[in-house]
Amino acid sequence: MPPGYAFDCLADPSVAPIIDPAVIEYQPDDLPMRQGVRVKIRMRAWGLPTRIESVVTEWVPGQRMVMVGVRPSRPMTVTATHTFDSCAHGCTYSWAMTFEPNAALGRFAVTPSCRFMRRNAQRQQQRFKTLVESRWQAESNRD
Repeated sequence: MPPGYAFDCLADPSVAPIIDPAVIEYQPDDLPMRQGVRVKIRMRAWGLPTRIESVVTEWVPGQRMVMVGVRPSRPMTVTATHTFDSCAHGCTYSWAMTFEPNAALGRFAVTPSCRFMRRNAQRQQQRFKTLVESRWQAESNRD
């Protein structure tokens, strides 16, 4: 499948709770998704309800999206970078997250946050792959 197809699938707000069971609600302030859109996310981390707000800082359709956490603003800034590249078998999707302390307790929050997201990311990547491939297959069979 082309990278643009996978990108568009991930850009669909309804996909977030499907591929990430920690996500309870994923609500952009405007659609379609693009640079400048703010997204309110309700999720459970370590069993605790959490509210996060991110802003889309980069949006290159079919190739790259970057979201930066703006709330809570402390104790760290979280950046998620999603890239989609063509390859011989269709496309490669990469997801990278950075956690940068910006307050006194930030350096203590980074390590457990990285552990949580690493475990979560592995499961999320597989769910996303399964979802995108099944949608692609279903659409290909309709043609």
